Amino acid sequence: MADYEFTPVAVGPRTATSQLTLRSAAILTNGAVDSDTAAVIGYDFIVLRIAFTIGSLTSLTLKVFGYDGTSWTQTGYKATQGSGVSVITPDTLSLTATQTVALPPISCLGFQKIKVSVQGVGTVTNSLCAITATAGCYTGIRA
Repeated sequence: MADYEFTPVAVGPRTATSQLTLRSAAILTNGAVDSDTAAVIGYDFIVLRIAFTIGSLTSLTLKVFGYDGTSWTQTGYKATQGSGVSVITPDTLSLTATQTVALPPISCLGFQKIKVSVQGVGTVTNSLCAITATAGCYTGIRA
C-alpha cells in the first residue's frame, strides 16, 4: 500500500484537488483488499469515484476508512430509526451492477489519511474495480 498526496487546485473561493488514483483497475478477490492511502490533512471532504465491472460477481462491498494518527476508523455511518431513537451503524456500501459512481462527499476532518477497502462477493471472474479520489475545502486549505 502506497501513500499519496493530493495536488491542490484553486476553484474560486474553494480549493479542490486533481484526481488521485487509489486503486488501478484490478480483479477483485473474495477477501477485503485495501487501496493505497491519500493524505487528507487540511481538507474538509473527499469524493470517491468507483468504476466497477461486475463480471461473474454477485456484488462489490466497499468501506471507507480514516486514519487519525493512532488507528483506522470506518468513516461512513448511517442512522436508522428504531423504537423512537436513531441507531448509528457503520455503512457498508454495495454495488450490484456494472457502473461508475461518484459517492457523496465524505468528511475527512480529524483524519490524516484515508483508504478504501473493497471485496468481491461471488465468483471474481472478469470483475474489475478502480477507485479515484478528489479532496476539497469549503474555504481554502487549512494548515
